[in-house]
Amino acid sequence: MFRCCFLNFTSFLPSFFSLSSLEETMVKKEKEKERKEEEEEEEQKEKKEKKEKKEKKEKKERKTKTPPNSPLAPEERLLEAAKLGFDEEVVVLLSENPSLDVNWRDPKRWCALHHACSKGHIGVVKLLLAHPAIKVNLKVKNGGSPLSYACQFSRVLVVRELSMDSRVSISLTDEGDRTPLWWASWRGHHPVVEWLMASGRDLGDLNLKGTWFGQKRTALEIARMEDHPEVVSLLERFRANPTQTCSEVRVKLGVLDELAAEVFALTVFLCDDLLQLKPAAHPAHPTAAATTRFFAIASKLPMELQMIICHRVVGSMKQNILHKDSEAAFKSLAKVLLLSQPQ
Repeated sequence: MFRCCFLNFTSFLPSFFSLSSLEETMVKKEKEKERKEEEEEEEQKEKKEKKEKKEKKEKKERKTKTPPNSPLAPEERLLEAAKLGFDEEVVVLLSENPSLDVNWRDPKRWCALHHACSKGHIGVVKLLLAHPAIKVNLKVKNGGSPLSYACQFSRVLVVRELSMDSRVSISLTDEGDRTPLWWASWRGHHPVVEWLMASGRDLGDLNLKGTWFGQKRTALEIARMEDHPEVVSLLERFRANPTQTCSEVRVKLGVLDELAAEVFALTVFLCDDLLQLKPAAHPAHPTAAATTRFFAIASKLPMELQMIICHRVVGSMKQNILHKDSEAAFKSLAKVLLLSQPQ
């Protein structure tokens, strides 16, 4: 009897182990199937992402490489080219469409110059500034100007170009009473603040408080709040002595060197009869201020360079300067320099 039970038990063992083995095999197959499904799902996901990237790229190319027979108007194409920094396309559009409105704006009131300045496309900015019909101080819906957006996004080269253009208002405010200096201070970009100061023009009321998240802050206060020590130090110096700080910044950035080169080159061309200049306007004439720019710049140059220019101009007049006649000679030099730009 015991033997029979033992035999029955032992006969049961193989079937039990074979069943367990079968279950393990099935589990393995199930796991393998799940792994394959996960891999296929991952592969499909990658394919989908690649497809979306490709479609985005093609869409971008369709926008930027608009064919000549595109239904888009030249103004819209100019806006797209300005956004993406396509200098060559801007040149073509401006040259082939004389009646093109270079100041055309989209529904958000952005023009080509706004886009080029905010993106930092200096080549496009220069092309647009050279257009005779360009309006450099247009505002978008929130009152932002091209310069304020260049300052907001720390586009140093663009800020340099705009700040040295006398048509650009440096003190223009947006709807939140924020000036370009305010935006540059908020961003904490020291070089942008320096170029604004180097312009030598009115930066606006330094005590004006711009709105930021419902709070009013001056440029100095927002720089402190955002922890920009370099900008804070520069603004404090500027508030204490704007003339001296402006002069120091101009020397540091080499602005006077550029002006010196310009004045010296004009002087040489003048002396060699390569420039035809017209007499200065009457002081009461509206253009009188513009006619004095040449001499005003020369007077700010280092004394050594002023003497070189004097020597060059007086030498071209074939005058011999005696000590007693030096005052009269320099007065005649002033008359020569107080001339307007070439006709």
